[in-house]
Amino acid sequence: MEIKQGINGFNKRTDFTNTEKKYKQIFLKAEKNRYCVYCGVSEEACKKFFEKMEAKGIPSTRGGRRGYRLEVDRIDSTKPYAEGNCCLVCYVCNNAKSNFINSREMFQPIADGIKKFWEIALLY
Repeated sequence: MEIKQGINGFNKRTDFTNTEKKYKQIFLKAEKNRYCVYCGVSEEACKKFFEKMEAKGIPSTRGGRRGYRLEVDRIDSTKPYAEGNCCLVCYVCNNAKSNFINSREMFQPIADGIKKFWEIALLY
């Protein structure tokens, strides 16, 4: 399957049914005050955390490209990237959810733990 190079790490398979322009309209229209739908961390807090990690020389993500911005996640990973099946999530939640958890309810206990992680991590 072809890989589409997109904006800010949006490198997903071309089965995302909207164009990149549509993606921007849906997910980037609120440039400020964006939060992970699972754990509630703000995009600004993610950016600050990963900038601190980088400044300390601590590798935080694969290639250092992820984490600074919220990412598009498929709510149900058995369905395609499409309007109604996508949401914005933090890097930590996106990795933890992976492709085998297909509902918010199933992921909620993990998201609660990730929220506690962010509460502690953002203190430092």
